[in-house]
Amino acid sequence: MMLFSFRFFVEFVKENQTGVEEGMAFNMGQLLSAPFIALGVISIVK
Repeated sequence: MMLFSFRFFVEFVKENQTGVEEGMAFNMGQLLSAPFIALGVISIVK
């Protein structure tokens, strides 16, 4: 969970890799990290 949380915040300072990410609120790395962060939080709570 910590790895994906770190990646989520690092993606804010990185340049977008493709033109598709220009209009998105979150880039692809953040969207792919979010489910793993949620799974980690759920695992900790349970």
